[in-house]
Amino acid sequence: MRKKIGKAVALILAVSALFASLSSCGEEERKSKTYYDYFDTVSTLYSFADDSDDVFCANAEAFRQEIATCHKLFDIYNSYDGVNNIKTVNDMAGKGAVKVDGRIIDLLSFSKEMYVKTSGAVNVAMGSVLRIWHECRGDGKRVPTEEELTLASLHCDIEKLVIDKAKGTVELLDPEMSLDVGAVAKGFAIDRAASVLRSRGARAYAIDVGGNLYAIGEKPDGTPFKTGVENPDGGDYPAYIDVRNGAVATSGDYQRYYTVAGVTYHHIINGKTLFPSNYHRSVSVYSESAALSDALSTALFNTESYGAAKNMIRSIGGVREVIFINKNGGVERITPR
Repeated sequence: MRKKIGKAVALILAVSALFASLSSCGEEERKSKTYYDYFDTVSTLYSFADDSDDVFCANAEAFRQEIATCHKLFDIYNSYDGVNNIKTVNDMAGKGAVKVDGRIIDLLSFSKEMYVKTSGAVNVAMGSVLRIWHECRGDGKRVPTEEELTLASLHCDIEKLVIDKAKGTVELLDPEMSLDVGAVAKGFAIDRAASVLRSRGARAYAIDVGGNLYAIGEKPDGTPFKTGVENPDGGDYPAYIDVRNGAVATSGDYQRYYTVAGVTYHHIINGKTLFPSNYHRSVSVYSESAALSDALSTALFNTESYGAAKNMIRSIGGVREVIFINKNGGVERITPR
């Protein structure tokens, strides 16, 4: 088995090493703090503001607390004492409604909206199918059969995800269905953390959670932050995006994959074919929201034609720019008009 976990994009914040992990909360000119415990990836907060160390450390702790809380709430694999999370909802499928934190209500409500807006190209109710792929990728020895995937797909009806905002409950009506929020969870958590930081007066800050990026404001000199879109085959960045008060997320075929009998299978599964999509190498979305960029990058990766992709992009508000890396390594930019 070959497995690779890489960043889809790299935030170019300074001439010095980008993701340098600091042992203290801050340093002169640029302050940063890195965490390794959330969403199975590296999370880093950067500040270019003229903050004291005390202010930055307090902001970093507020950021950490929000990311840590979202990590527990959106976890589909682990249970936590006193917490009803997504795993709890899955465990209770077909057994009744579950009282959950408002962040889960908001996450799943957003997910259902994105399902409609993308015509099903991103579906958090595909847990039964994605679980099979996850197990096969972890084992690295076999590819799921069409028969077992088709049977699992009978339990992916997002309409059987019932959200009662008034009562604060979530219910899965099908006892065989389960949720997988991997396409939206990190982005949603970043938006929450960015909101917390803004409420504390943070400006000229940048958030990176596993390659999902968010810029709060701009750099102190008035210039935007820059994002380099990673080359799936390595080498120089094929494109850059200027970012102010917005987020960039990338979905790509080179991030998590395994190989069986010489054929590579990546982790982004098309809800129609039930197999990995092979239309593009990567899709990077720059929008006003990290959750939107996260969800839409997956939806567009699962969309075959540029015509259909353009229609989807232009029909969804808040999108600023999308960059496709095609199968031949070419770059296609789409800017909504």
